[in-house]
Amino acid sequence: MMRTARTLLLLAAFSLAWCAEADAGRIYRVQNPAEITSAMTTAQPGDTLLMVRGVWNNTAIVFKGSGQEGRPIVLAAETPGAVVLNGTSTLRISGSWLVVDGLRFVGGYSPSGAVIEFRSGAPAYHSRLTNTSIVDYNPASRSNDYKWVSLYGTHNRVDHCYFAGKNHMGTTLVVWFPTHPHYHLIDLNWFGYRPPLGENGGETIRIGTSDWSMENSRTTVEYNYFEHCNGEIEIISNKSCENVYRYNTFVECEGALTLRHGNRCMVEGNFFLGNRNSEAGGVRVIGEEHTIFNNYFSGLWGSSMKSALPIMNGVPDSPLDRYFQVKKAVVAFNTFVDCRYPFILGSGSDSERTLPPQDCIIANNVVQGGTRLVTQEDAPVNLLWEGNIMHGSSLGIPQPDGILLADPRLFQATDGLWRPDSTSPLRSAATGSYPFITADMDGQVRIAPLDAGADQISAELVQRRPLTPADVMPAWMKNPAPVVLTLLRNGSGRVSVDPAGGVYPPGTRVTVTAVPDPGWRFERWEGDPGGSSNPLMVTLDQDLLLRALFVTDAPLRFKLDVFVFSSGGKVALDPPGGSYPAGTVVRMTALPDSGWSFDRWEGALIGRNNPDSLSMDSDKMVLAVFARASFVDTATKVPVDFSLAQNYPNPFNGRTRIQFTLTSPGPVELKIFNSAGGEAATLVKGFLTAGTHRIAFEANGLPAGIYFCRLVSGTLTAVNKMVIIN
Repeated sequence: MMRTARTLLLLAAFSLAWCAEADAGRIYRVQNPAEITSAMTTAQPGDTLLMVRGVWNNTAIVFKGSGQEGRPIVLAAETPGAVVLNGTSTLRISGSWLVVDGLRFVGGYSPSGAVIEFRSGAPAYHSRLTNTSIVDYNPASRSNDYKWVSLYGTHNRVDHCYFAGKNHMGTTLVVWFPTHPHYHLIDLNWFGYRPPLGENGGETIRIGTSDWSMENSRTTVEYNYFEHCNGEIEIISNKSCENVYRYNTFVECEGALTLRHGNRCMVEGNFFLGNRNSEAGGVRVIGEEHTIFNNYFSGLWGSSMKSALPIMNGVPDSPLDRYFQVKKAVVAFNTFVDCRYPFILGSGSDSERTLPPQDCIIANNVVQGGTRLVTQEDAPVNLLWEGNIMHGSSLGIPQPDGILLADPRLFQATDGLWRPDSTSPLRSAATGSYPFITADMDGQVRIAPLDAGADQISAELVQRRPLTPADVMPAWMKNPAPVVLTLLRNGSGRVSVDPAGGVYPPGTRVTVTAVPDPGWRFERWEGDPGGSSNPLMVTLDQDLLLRALFVTDAPLRFKLDVFVFSSGGKVALDPPGGSYPAGTVVRMTALPDSGWSFDRWEGALIGRNNPDSLSMDSDKMVLAVFARASFVDTATKVPVDFSLAQNYPNPFNGRTRIQFTLTSPGPVELKIFNSAGGEAATLVKGFLTAGTHRIAFEANGLPAGIYFCRLVSGTLTAVNKMVIIN
């Protein structure tokens, strides 16, 4: 949209520049979060806030307002890609018809919550994040769990964004309930490298949660490029109903698009290109009435749940967080080339997962190559095979009527895809009626009689193909992207750069100078280039992080952090402070509040002595635990105080005990939640008698971090914090 600047004003209170426009609205030039907040008090539909180029360090942006359909309020980079947010910078979007455009999050971390959230108190609706990147935005500890993008509200869009380098716990992009259906659109994004996490919690996209998995989200994920998304077995984790996954490209991703919970999802026209990666998979099927069609699977050498298309066994009377039986799935018109295990039926069958797939259809697929074309871990119930053509070393099951063993005569076309030649037996070979399939993987119209496989032989123009990064990346990345210089320091001192700015055209030569504080000296640079030259001259050909290391000959000092669990008191330190010279002996006295008693020390100080002391020879953390007794009616021996005691031990590794007291019988729910609010475990869900109850909790498999134990009985609720350590 063309905009003509007419007026430039300086608002003295906030140093805020804005330009009035004749038609499209005003343009505000903003330099800090306060100016963004101020501008939004007067911004109207059609207005634009331009963030000045440069490095925005430790910046918490709240973009809250109300635009209109066709006239959103826009928060954009003055120069796309040259507004760099790092340190503890975050973004919150709240309101309606808002657009965020052209930002760049590099090398920081989120102190709480997601890096970008579509809410600030209230959710966002009809809002958009576009042309934005988040790269290497990681905490010091990989066990720290936070998301990069959290979608709340409805009808929001994330497009033309780049996400890469997430190495810690937490999904890259999540769609959250309870508001639903969502109707979000996640399209045309580049999801780049994510290293293996080694445990659950490394998904690239998750839509929903187990608790809400039977509700409709109706989110569409389309035209995205996934490259080396190796965080965990689930590249995409579907945990809701009626979502659409179409026209995406997956390149050497060590996992699968997983229909983990929920029903009635559609997986259409995706390209899974494994290039013989031994961990690369395709689509894993769980739940009811899913349709998987027109997909191209190539070089997927994963096995078991990372095979090309595993259809899993279910759990009888499955709770929401386990495995529902696969029912009425339709797998049709897909092409499998050089996949080790194209189909696995009854995948994951064991003593718990005993329900095989039921009433499913596998129709008009083509398979060329593979160790075993069909692997059957459990026998499906009422499975219909029809119109499939397969060719490989071993079928793996007794040949049913609906599988023809024949060479499909595929050749590798100039686009790298394996396609049927003019003499292929796939021509006009499809059987059955599938009216929802109107085009092939190329977007070419299918005209009866239909060909088997994902590719209909056609002279029409190809409408869809495997994507590349250039198809989806932020626009500013297609040209020489601005180079970001990030300067950090260890120790006491400051770092300056000439010319100033932090964001530069490629090839810019800068001079970086380290200036130590009194009592300190500059030791060296850490980064590339490193060394001890000071000042240091650097030519910026790519993003660069430099850290100045300052050292001192002064006596070492160590930090003491003291926390109180369960409230109930405080801790006095002698000598006071929190930072002490090495060798200092600190006397600690627990002072309980009225009605409470001191229970124990945990952390660097263990035991029940009060007062107690420790010597400061390193940074230390101490936890003081206070307890309040449950009072009992001596006449009836029934507790009169509903309570949830602090788990013991705490912090803990592996096993802890949880004790709670009920004043009356009734339904009880005891659950564990992680710091992001996600459910980690259900310990009790049922009817319990009045009295004191004790539960053992095995935390094996959960990452270290802060968790919350929540007890609900009728209208009563109690919550305690617990800490899992490695």
